[in-house]
Amino acid sequence: MLFLNSGAQASVEIDSSMKFLADYYFQGGNIFQTEEYITEGGDCPFIYRSARLGNCSYVIDNLPPGDYCIDLHFVEII
Repeated sequence: MLFLNSGAQASVEIDSSMKFLADYYFQGGNIFQTEEYITEGGDCPFIYRSARLGNCSYVIDNLPPGDYCIDLHFVEII
């Protein structure tokens, strides 16, 4: 599994099975960050403190052929 924290400048490791990488694999856009906490943010509320805005995309090269599940989480932080 791969966890990306859009707009984050540092990686955060929750435990040995869950590490949120800093904002990698992006093309374009700008970073927005807030110091406010989302109180209803589940087990990892820190992921809702940063975002990538504007015209942007993510490209992850060298993935082997196959089916992939992508789980996106959104919150209005502006």
